[in-house]
Amino acid sequence: MALLLIAIVPAFASYAESGNTQFQDGEFDFASLSRLEHLALACELDGEYYYFSRYNWNNIPADVRSRFTKKGVVVIGNGEKFILDLHDNGEELTWDEAMSRYGERLPTLSQGEAMAADYDAINAAISAFGGDKDPEWYWTKTECEYNSSIAWIVIMSYGDVYENDKAYIVRVRAVSPIADDSPVAKTELSQFDFASLSQLEHLALACELDGEYYYFSRYNWNNIPVDVRSHFTKKGIVVIGNGEKFILDLHDNGEGLTWDEAISRYGERLPTLSQGYAMAANPEAINAAITAFGGDKDFGWAFWTRTEYERDVSCAWSIFILGNLDFYKYDKTYTLRVRAVFTIPDEAQHK
Repeated sequence: MALLLIAIVPAFASYAESGNTQFQDGEFDFASLSRLEHLALACELDGEYYYFSRYNWNNIPADVRSRFTKKGVVVIGNGEKFILDLHDNGEELTWDEAMSRYGERLPTLSQGEAMAADYDAINAAISAFGGDKDPEWYWTKTECEYNSSIAWIVIMSYGDVYENDKAYIVRVRAVSPIADDSPVAKTELSQFDFASLSQLEHLALACELDGEYYYFSRYNWNNIPVDVRSHFTKKGIVVIGNGEKFILDLHDNGEGLTWDEAISRYGERLPTLSQGYAMAANPEAINAAITAFGGDKDFGWAFWTRTEYERDVSCAWSIFILGNLDFYKYDKTYTLRVRAVFTIPDEAQHK
């Protein structure tokens, strides 16, 4: 604190002693207050960028501050370093519209994860520097690797990333690069023994990295550095029970489909009725694990299984995962959602 006051007081004294109420070059040494750090305000003046903490920004006289163009809040984390706009675009767009208008100014999934990891502090900084006070859902430019009709969004109202159909409409909060080539401290994969934490068990998070699968409990996942976690692709939650062992997707498909449409699109990735019974054993724990690992938070939907009703082939079984899991037979022309499943590969390696 003493060092900071030394920087501020002479600068302010020089400005005050001039007797002027308007900014003149050389009267306030704002450059000495500039420091590139997480949550700083990024500003531009005469083609140069400056970065001010909230404390330093508030100690710059108002008519000096008025000369700057605010660019956004600095976000540093998850191996990323960028400027996040103080304001979103003010309207909801499909992913294609967002890409057409904003292109490279949409954040990547990795940048979205950096935002979600510290969403409370980022939202507070945005508000403190005169930006939006109501965080929203925002598009990233990263498409889903297994479904080209889906792209990732970042949810700044509660700090999460999520896959969403590109036809949905959400807002845009643009990002800008930082004109600074200093490296960001990052934990490399080789520096952390994540493999020793992998154990195939009920409710573990199934992840893929370089073609290998790993399984992490909530405790172990949270003890892996964010920079290391960002290398993994989340596949879903391990469910073990009723003689079944499989991975349940963290997200449903986001839209209603008839049974025939669901079978056509997802085929063997629809759960069987037996897998549905495995989920029925403890739906609350499964829902809690899905939410904890960044999946859906709204479970008020019925999902198709691929099992037809034995007494009437015009019907098929569905599962309803809420506080208590129920089974219903629906006419195949009804529109229900899909919560896909995956087989578990390489079991022997991670028992």
